Amino acid sequence: MLHLLPKGCQEQSYEAFTEGPVKYIEVHRSGGTVGWLWAGKDGSSAGYEPRTAAGEIAFAAGVPLLLAFAEARRAGSAALDALRTAALSEPDAEVRDANSLDTLADGIAKELNASLAAILGGQSGMEQAFGSGDQEEGENARQTQGSANFDAARFRGR
Repeated sequence: MLHLLPKGCQEQSYEAFTEGPVKYIEVHRSGGTVGWLWAGKDGSSAGYEPRTAAGEIAFAAGVPLLLAFAEARRAGSAALDALRTAALSEPDAEVRDANSLDTLADGIAKELNASLAAILGGQSGMEQAFGSGDQEEGENARQTQGSANFDAARFRGR
């Protein structure tokens, strides 16, 4: 994500990785989660993880947040303070804890897997509905055909 920032901002930002515990907020746009803004509890690391499945909006949402982090770093603020400030600008943001970035990434993967499972469940339900609809349509056609009087439709010579 740092490569999306203007020249000079990359060097003035916090460390982009930590092995220690982190605090994070979910970033929402258009009614859905587009990424996660995080800060290491060590105070020197922070970053943004886009939810790539959200598309371009996920990356676009991260740029101003990372610019705000770079500005906070230049002002001498600790990463956790910058995260708390960012949380104030994000509607309904709740600062949460994760044991590490890996734990945060695992949580993201679990959320994506749950979303995919829900989509597959919906597709399965649609497939069953179409199958029963086809079967019902066939039964209705057989019943209609069985009650038709084909003798009345015959042409007889006089």
